[in-house]
Parts: sequence; structure tokens; C-alpha cells
Amino acid sequence: MRHPCPNFQGNSFTSFGVQRYFHLYWIPTIPTRKHVGVECSNCKHKLTDDEIPSHMIDEIKSSVFSTGATLPMYSGLVIIAALVGFIFYSIEQDEIQAAAYIEQPAVSDYYVVDYTKIFEDADAVW
Repeated sequence: MRHPCPNFQGNSFTSFGVQRYFHLYWIPTIPTRKHVGVECSNCKHKLTDDEIPSHMIDEIKSSVFSTGATLPMYSGLVIIAALVGFIFYSIEQDEIQAAAYIEQPAVSDYYVVDYTKIFEDADAVW
């Protein structure tokens, strides 16, 4: 990428990127916007988004926002998915445990039965 610096007629630039995220309880979850920029290595003059030529923006985005560099930023989604999976797993385990208690009753077990859900003509007392 060769583009002369407006202040210092050099062609030595450092590229950078800033990625903004939607946060859920201070955990970055979904990327919302990507900003790119270049900085002159000599005079430290910065050019961002609209000031950079379009052919350079695509080149910078592909190098700065590579999959390996941005993949760790999706950790919030992984944490949320694991939490939702754990909730569904624990609900399923509770249902399995309740079914096991009903199938094999033991002495001193107490069961509450709502007859209105079993029999259509039962009077609702409560």
C-alpha cells in the first residue's frame, strides 16, 4: 500500500483497526462496526475511514480483521451459548429425575396430585 503522507511525503504507514461490540453485562458479544486507519510512521499523522482511499480500506480490513485476530472476540457468544446449554441440560435432568421418582416410589415419599388435570369432571377446590 503506497500512498504519500500529506504532511511528510513518505510512504511508511502503520495500519490499525478498531472494532466496536454490543456488550451484554460487560461481555463483548456481537461486533457492530469496524473502523480502520493508517498512521504515518514518521510524523504520526493519522488517516481514518473516510480519509483513506477505498482500495486501501479493503486491504487493511483483510489484514487487520483476519479470522485468527477476531475469533477470540466472540468469546461472549460462546459464554452465552454455554450458559443456555447448561440451563437446558439442567431442566432435562430435573425432568428425568422427577420421572424416576414417580416410577419407583419409596416409603415416606409425598406426592401432590392435581385431580383437575387428570379428570375432566373434578371440582376445583382451590
